[in-house]
Amino acid sequence: MDIRRSRQAYFDQGHKILNKLENLCLLERCEYSYSVKMHDLIRDMALKIMKDDYMVKAGLQLKEIPEEQEWNEDLVKVSLMRNSIEGTSRVTSPKCPELSTLLLKSNPLKSIPDSFFSQMRGLHVLNLRDTEIEYLPSSISELEELNALLLSGCHKLKFVPPLGNLKALKELDLCHTCIKEIPQGVESLTNLKCLGTIGSRIKTIPAGILQGLSLLQHLTLPTLMTIPLKEVSGLKQLEEIVGNFRSMHDFNVFMKSRSRDGQLNMYDILIGKTIDSIIFISEVSAFERVNFGIDSLKKGKRGKDEITLPRNIESILFDRCGLCSCLFDDIQQLNNATELKHCSIRYKDGIEFIVRLSLEKELMVEEQQQSRLMPLHYLENLKLEDLPNFIGLIWWEVAPAIALLPHGLFSHL
Repeated sequence: MDIRRSRQAYFDQGHKILNKLENLCLLERCEYSYSVKMHDLIRDMALKIMKDDYMVKAGLQLKEIPEEQEWNEDLVKVSLMRNSIEGTSRVTSPKCPELSTLLLKSNPLKSIPDSFFSQMRGLHVLNLRDTEIEYLPSSISELEELNALLLSGCHKLKFVPPLGNLKALKELDLCHTCIKEIPQGVESLTNLKCLGTIGSRIKTIPAGILQGLSLLQHLTLPTLMTIPLKEVSGLKQLEEIVGNFRSMHDFNVFMKSRSRDGQLNMYDILIGKTIDSIIFISEVSAFERVNFGIDSLKKGKRGKDEITLPRNIESILFDRCGLCSCLFDDIQQLNNATELKHCSIRYKDGIEFIVRLSLEKELMVEEQQQSRLMPLHYLENLKLEDLPNFIGLIWWEVAPAIALLPHGLFSHL
């Protein structure tokens, strides 16, 4: 996996491996979700083969962590997730020098002793997601081989010790925590590829920190925090971003900073402000959406800012943003958005129509070509809410004798 340079190539390789395992019947596809599962017999066989290297006690309703004698020195992976473990008082410092993966997620875990990780110096992955821990032990700072520190959903977590020694760290997930400041030493994590802070209480990131993370591919920032334009524009490896741009001008500057082959693969971007935070995505997902917030399209002293949308945009939302008469007149770039599937316009905008058609122009375009060029050809959902000036979807500049719609217009709605 690590030889893949881009995040997209990384995921593609992961899916290739999963598909191979599924085709060999070692994994099964879950019928009603985007998941795979392992048959009980296959799982039992795998655990029997790996019994000396793995300790897997997931979902067994354990109330206490396994006793010290169960933590043998040859353990490579330990999974204690989805239990009812509240503390680690029975084990203060397991001697597991070979341990690479420790999964403690989805436990009501409240504290971990300072010495707990002192004999796990080879740890690569530490998953504490969805626990009730408030402070991480200082021994975290000594895990110099750690690749991933996963803390999302630790809604009581207030403090993370300095991370400057974790030079190998590639993924740091602080989403949906009570952390108010970016942990000390993050600027030294030059191998970091994924930084998640959405849902945290971080209001600002000190200047220079993001700029130094030149390998960053994935970045999510809290909704109430404004994306630091200068620093993020310099992240040439960035493929995925979730956050809030202060203005249309800042968003345009960021988009122009992207090289031709540096297109964003996943993004959920808010431009300006919004009253209703529900419109803004709270979890990272494979999504391509831009949200235009309050007055973000309003004409300023310099006139209206031009709009540079990502080519692969799938979803767009306009919320009190200052649309005028016709959506496609206001945003010419929508004519190139051939992958657009979801469009929402809401609350008090002056919009009257979605698209304006000229009969002469439409007759000049061959039917087959119309289908290819029509940006609304693939639109699946169109939501129009509380628009007092709205009259109709289509405005004909010259009333035709027979109003035939261009081939493909709204055909997937």
